[in-house]
Amino acid sequence: MGLTTDKNNPELNEVGDYGQNKIYLVLSDEELGKGFIRPVRRKYTHVGIKPKFPTRELTEEEHERYDKFGYILFEVYPESETSAVTGRFWTKEQLNSGCGAETIMNQTIAETYARDPKFYGSTFCVNCGKHLPVEEFEWRDGAKVGS
Repeated sequence: MGLTTDKNNPELNEVGDYGQNKIYLVLSDEELGKGFIRPVRRKYTHVGIKPKFPTRELTEEEHERYDKFGYILFEVYPESETSAVTGRFWTKEQLNSGCGAETIMNQTIAETYARDPKFYGSTFCVNCGKHLPVEEFEWRDGAKVGS
């Protein structure tokens, strides 16, 4: 696995051994030298996707309409959310997503996250052997990766 600061490197997004990329984009030494806005953390856990807000059991009517899709809970969005959407249905598989494995990342990639937490949209799970959305991972202190 290599590192580059060149956004045009032709090897970016080429998959190498074990599902990791051959080359990862990182911030330059100059940018990293400006300091970090988050702690430098190297270990994160694949927790999967989880509701952000309280959930409730499905109503009888919702069971009739949505059991065929495997939905088991409804996440209720607070009224303070600006969207017209009132919530989200969740399946058992979604609620049980995340393999629980801990991954340790390269120091420069960790520093890139610490300088710019939104730099990456996905990160690698060593157990699943693939990149997944950062929202599916937590740092060891419980904070969401990418936040």
